[in-house]
Amino acid sequence: MTTGQWILIILILGGGFLFFSGAIKLPTTSIVTDTTPVAVGLVNVIKPIQFTCFDAFAGSNCGAVTVALYQGASTVLLESLTASSSGVATTGNSYPTGTAMTIKVSGNSKVTEYLPFTVPGMDANSAISAANNIVAVYAVTLGTWTITVTGTGGSTITSGKTYITTGFTGSSAVITVTLSETASNAGYKTSRDITNPYAGASSLFQGMGIQIDDGGTQNVALSGLPRSTVRGSTNYYWTTCNDGISGNGISLGGAYKVVPNTQSAGTADAICSGSLSQQTLGNTNYGGTSAFSYTVSAGSGGSAETVSHKLYYYYDWGYFLINGNGGPNAAQSSTTFTMVWSK
Repeated sequence: MTTGQWILIILILGGGFLFFSGAIKLPTTSIVTDTTPVAVGLVNVIKPIQFTCFDAFAGSNCGAVTVALYQGASTVLLESLTASSSGVATTGNSYPTGTAMTIKVSGNSKVTEYLPFTVPGMDANSAISAANNIVAVYAVTLGTWTITVTGTGGSTITSGKTYITTGFTGSSAVITVTLSETASNAGYKTSRDITNPYAGASSLFQGMGIQIDDGGTQNVALSGLPRSTVRGSTNYYWTTCNDGISGNGISLGGAYKVVPNTQSAGTADAICSGSLSQQTLGNTNYGGTSAFSYTVSAGSGGSAETVSHKLYYYYDWGYFLINGNGGPNAAQSSTTFTMVWSK
């Protein structure tokens, strides 16, 4: 081989060596890594809990309500807090994720309610940066109701007037009682009072409904009501009406909404329909009326008999059966409707 051919071979081999040794580099493509944190779900924490209370219907905060925390479903009080004017109350103690409690929300014109609650986990990033475990709680403004009563065929029944059973076909009258909410974005929330347990009766579901009692003369007979008892010479009847609330009251997905013919806790009576709660959206009211019917017919007594309709909230019929009153929290509305009946 000639000298020139040897020189060409050396140049080619030398270039290959430089190429493979990295002295000469080909262009490369950069790979950009996304540094945005990936959601990894909730993590367990041990932090104070910041409760923020909202009026579920009005869409505003609850103001200075009282928030009491009980251990599990027991009567052991863990803390009692007064919320700020913006409805915020923060515990003094830290609580681990998974702790079972009952929250009692009361005061500031809200319906007293007891809500089962389990301390939630937190988003991984919030768990690092946030001082408190933030929980939303919902409440309902306690409403005011009117009572109207009609007889068979829609005839008007006036409170305090006297009626005769023989004036109706078959000497009996079908009585329809209607409860009407008078305020927008107000109503009632049934719940179970864990703070007053007692043996032998129901579990203190704080329902709302009508107690009907007669004058004891048995001049007329009432039928079609789901519960009754006799104390002394007086017959007492009771029906629990639907609060018309759906939602668990805790967390963003638990805000209450009005769904007629539903009961948030316990059981409403089948004869009662509608919703005691009323929600106003724009110019439209949803819910706000509840009604039931029963029959008045001639009885065995001889003198006129006064039949009274009394509206109660925080009432427990089982407690009445044993103690003669609706329970330690029972409160009568100012509304009472009376009828005087004779045969």
